[in-house]
Amino acid sequence: MNRLIDSFFEYVKRSDRIFWVLCITTSLFGLAMVYSSATPSEFLTQVLATLLGYVAIIIISVIDYEQILRFLPLIAVFSIFLLILTVFWGVGPEGSQNKAWLPIFNLFTFQPSELMKFTFILTFGYHLSYLIKYKQLNHIVHVLILLIHLGFPIVLIRVCTKDDGSALVFLFIALAMLVVSGLKLRYFAVGGALLVALVPLVWRYVFNDFQKQRFMIIADLEQDPLHMGYHQIQTKISIGSGQLFGKGLFNGPRTAKGIVPEDHNDMIFSVVGEELGFIGCVLVLLLLFFLLFRLIRIAGMSRDNMGSIICFGFFGMIAFQTIENIGMCMGLLPVIGITLPFFSAGGSSTICLYMIVGLIQSVYIHRNEFKLRV
Repeated sequence: MNRLIDSFFEYVKRSDRIFWVLCITTSLFGLAMVYSSATPSEFLTQVLATLLGYVAIIIISVIDYEQILRFLPLIAVFSIFLLILTVFWGVGPEGSQNKAWLPIFNLFTFQPSELMKFTFILTFGYHLSYLIKYKQLNHIVHVLILLIHLGFPIVLIRVCTKDDGSALVFLFIALAMLVVSGLKLRYFAVGGALLVALVPLVWRYVFNDFQKQRFMIIADLEQDPLHMGYHQIQTKISIGSGQLFGKGLFNGPRTAKGIVPEDHNDMIFSVVGEELGFIGCVLVLLLLFFLLFRLIRIAGMSRDNMGSIICFGFFGMIAFQTIENIGMCMGLLPVIGITLPFFSAGGSSTICLYMIVGLIQSVYIHRNEFKLRV
């Protein structure tokens, strides 16, 4: 028993305690919001997912991230296999084309695209670190191969699950990783111009009518207040009703009545606004900002390019999901089913999020060790 206690304290001493405190504080805050807005079973699922997530952090963090790369082909194949299974057995919200979840023994569901984020940060990070090592990053052929690498999970998720929101996250993960890797500015300029040129084609041939309406409704939510604009109108009302200090924790009248759809999940920021007011909303933003700032600090302490790139991949994921989620809750951005990291309910998204946190802790714990051969 004493040995176990000593091992625990040794682990705490070696890990990034600041990042631990930020993650635990944010998680507890998120659980309080889920408790206020979810059903008892949904809250229990979130608690279980959080506990499993923290177990995953500890397991992954004690393993040198270079050693994890030894299993990268197996991890990648497994992630792709799960995504392909959604074509045949995927389930989703009633009436939606989004079939992003796999039923597990009819007890719970798992979203393979969340695991793919973990996998992509590893594979794209390894790809970039390899090119940096051999000074080939800015060669046009390798840039094109990187684009194929990026496009593969995006297309796979889009084809298999119809989950455009999750697919879009990968673009911003890759963008952050490419920036920190030192890709020359001209490639970003060309890529940006190409994306702008592709917008009309994507709008016409890729987006369906429902997706187009999601974008167009942003100009005036009141043009369809009972259908396309309903989620965001109700979310804005809830956030505004909290004013400065909110209605009180667990005392939101609109939350209690379930007026805002998915208020425990994608729209959980409305619960924060209603119950804790402007102060609560600012606290959420500050916690996520400090998490992002600490990621940059850990990246700077990494022993190699791979560690830094992993940190910035997570940075891009958290930053984009935060901006998109809060933006759609405020009626400024279209609703595309993006969760608010550390706050929104979701078993698979929570577990996979903490798996990436485990990678970040691994980067920190092994920052002073010699790089292992893989």
